[in-house]
Amino acid sequence: METQPTHWTIGPSHGTATKAGRNGFNESACQLADYFERASRGFLCFMAVADGFGGPGLGDVASRMAVDILNGAIDPGQFETEQAFRHVAEQSLSDSMRSANSRMFDFAATPGKEGMGATLTCAAIDSENAFVAHVGNARAYVLTARGIRQVTSDHVEITADGGKRLTRALGVVPDIDADILRVPLRPGEIFFICTHGLYSAFSAEETTGVMLSIPDLQAACDWLVDAAVARGASGDVTMTAWRVPGDVPVVVTAPQSQQAEAPVKEARPKKRRWLVALIAILLLVGGAVGGWAIGSVWYKNKSTAKPVVKPTTPQAARFHAGDVAMIDTTGRPDACYLVDYPGGPQQTRLYDGWKVRIISPKYSQGEQWYRVEVTQGGLNTNGKQGYVQESFLVESR
Repeated sequence: METQPTHWTIGPSHGTATKAGRNGFNESACQLADYFERASRGFLCFMAVADGFGGPGLGDVASRMAVDILNGAIDPGQFETEQAFRHVAEQSLSDSMRSANSRMFDFAATPGKEGMGATLTCAAIDSENAFVAHVGNARAYVLTARGIRQVTSDHVEITADGGKRLTRALGVVPDIDADILRVPLRPGEIFFICTHGLYSAFSAEETTGVMLSIPDLQAACDWLVDAAVARGASGDVTMTAWRVPGDVPVVVTAPQSQQAEAPVKEARPKKRRWLVALIAILLLVGGAVGGWAIGSVWYKNKSTAKPVVKPTTPQAARFHAGDVAMIDTTGRPDACYLVDYPGGPQQTRLYDGWKVRIISPKYSQGEQWYRVEVTQGGLNTNGKQGYVQESFLVESR
C-alpha cells in the first residue's frame, strides 16, 4: 500500500527585482545565482545587491562592477563539499571584497570616473548557513517562523544638518574592511537583501505580511519593488530573495509498520458498529435527560434570576513575573497587539511564535492583562514593552 509522506518539500524558489526611484535613473544592480540543481557544489546560492553613486554612467557602472567581481570570485565549483566551503567561506568573502574595492578604486582614479563608488551586500548560502559580506547601507534580512530579523548594520552616520552620510563604500579608499557574518538558516526560511529605497518604504510587519502571503518569491519581489516606487521611494528600489530548500515537517502520519496493518484495520469497523450505535443512543438519552434537568432549573429560578455581573476581582494569573510566554492567535478573529495600557490603542502587532517576558500581571476591565517585554520578535520590536491580554499567551516551548 502506498504510504503518505510525512514531509513536503519547499523547492529552491527565488526572485529579483529592481526599479529606479523618483530620481529617474537606476544606479543599483543585483545578482542571484541558484546552484541547487548542480550535482557538485560547495554552496547552493550566491546573491548580491549593490547601490552605486556618482551619477548616470558612473553609479550604475560601479554597482554592476561590484556585483560581477564578487560573483566571479566566489565559484561554488571550486569546492568539493559544503564542509570545504565553510572552512574558507569567511576569508574568501573578505578577500573578494578587498579585491573589488581595489579594482574599483583604481578605476575611479581614471579621468572622467572620479566620484564613483558603490555599497555592496552579498551572501553565499549553503544548506545551513548564509555567509554575508557587507559594506554600506543595503540590508540583509532573514524571515523565520518567529518573524523578520535584520542581519546587517548600516554603515552611516548623522551629519551636522541632520542628514545621513555613508561611512564605508567600495572605491572610495584604497583598502576597506567589510563586515563578514555567518547566519544560521533552516529549511523554509527566506534570506533577502534590499536597498534603502525598499526598506525605507515598508515596515518590518508589512514586509513580513507580503512575503508570507505571496509564496512565489519572484512575485513577492515584484510586488514589493513596485509598491515601494508607488509610495515615492527617492532612491533605487532593488531586492533579491531566496528560500532555503529542504524537507519541512507537516502533519506526521503513522509509521510504516502501522500503515502495513491498515487493510486489517479497515475490516474492524463492522464488528464495532454495535458499539458506535450504543454510544450514540446513550448520548441521545443523556442529552434529553440533561436538557430536561436544565430546563426545570431555569423555569424554577426564572423569577429570581439576577443579571450577570462582570467580575471585578482579580482572577488567578497563569503567568508570573519573569516567566516567558509565546504569542498564539490560533482560533482568534483578531490580531494581537502590544498596548500602552489595558484596553488602550494598538501600538505594535505581535505575531504567532514571538516570545515575551512577563514583567507583572494586571487585572483590568474584567480581564487578565500582563505587562511584558518582547524578547524574540521582529525587526525593531525586541525590547518593546506594553500590555497584552492573557488569552493571547501560551506557555513557551
